[in-house]
Amino acid sequence: MICPNCHYRDDEPTHYWTKRFKKELLSLNRIGTNVKGWRGKGYRNERAYYERRFIEWGTSVPPAHTHRQVIITRLYRQRCRPFDYDNLVGGAKALVDALKRTGLLLDDNDSSVSVVYRQEPSGGPTDFVQVQIQEYCDDRQQQDPPAES
Repeated sequence: MICPNCHYRDDEPTHYWTKRFKKELLSLNRIGTNVKGWRGKGYRNERAYYERRFIEWGTSVPPAHTHRQVIITRLYRQRCRPFDYDNLVGGAKALVDALKRTGLLLDDNDSSVSVVYRQEPSGGPTDFVQVQIQEYCDDRQQQDPPAES
């Protein structure tokens, strides 16, 4: 269906931004957890890396004001294999938290973001992480309820 205000189909993004980082997406087993002390150092280092990159990228991406969809793609090098799903999602936690902390997401809960995780071979000797942020028409969410009589 076509939105009468923005003239986009409501099932297609109105805006999207894509960035590819020449970096390995670490698995949950390697990154560790979000805890205080030395056990959370790997997570904090990863989050800080992505925060710096998103601040640089954020000049071309406006701050979030509505629900967004994020597609995170792990492109792994030759002679590597795919992570199992929980290691992929856990390894991307620092990335999602960095998106939130830099204002590119409202929050990291289900009502503010939908995250899609993918992984595929890069076809070369290098690892990449690709992030795509998609924004959809939010007129349906902003419509005023009918006035009570």
